[in-house]
Amino acid sequence: MDTQRLDELLEDHEIFHSDLQMDCFITGSSGGTHYGMYKQALRELDKRYRALRHLYIERERLKLKLPGKVVAWLRTKIQKRRALDDVETRFALEDLERNAADTEREFARFLQQCQVLKKQVGELTPERRAVLDQMFWEDRLKRTAAVEFLTNGRLNVNTVECITAMPL
Repeated sequence: MDTQRLDELLEDHEIFHSDLQMDCFITGSSGGTHYGMYKQALRELDKRYRALRHLYIERERLKLKLPGKVVAWLRTKIQKRRALDDVETRFALEDLERNAADTEREFARFLQQCQVLKKQVGELTPERRAVLDQMFWEDRLKRTAAVEFLTNGRLNVNTVECITAMPL
């Protein structure tokens, strides 16, 4: 297959999550309450932040391996091996750039979510966090119980145990 045509097709491929997936299925479905969504968005933001730092470092390492930036003693390697290494490095750098671009997009989306949800959640004092956390878990358990009852006709033992472990 023509690599140009393949590249054109792969431009349509979104490596990671769509905005809908992030908004509805990652943050929305696991949050339930604004506080729960904020907590989940913060988790996701933190993951993307840590991933981006590693991707940026790896990108710089790969760039150093490209011709023109190679240390003098490396230039004496066999030409064929060097060419193969260069191709492998270029492929790795292309993959990394695609991953970094999509991770940056997801990072920006979760940052947006955090900023909006922070306004709704407000200041998180230890007391407010405790109240919001209880509300989050009550909502989570209600939704879990509803889904289990509708799909199985009964609650799972883990759900019942969690409900009975909640404060009155």
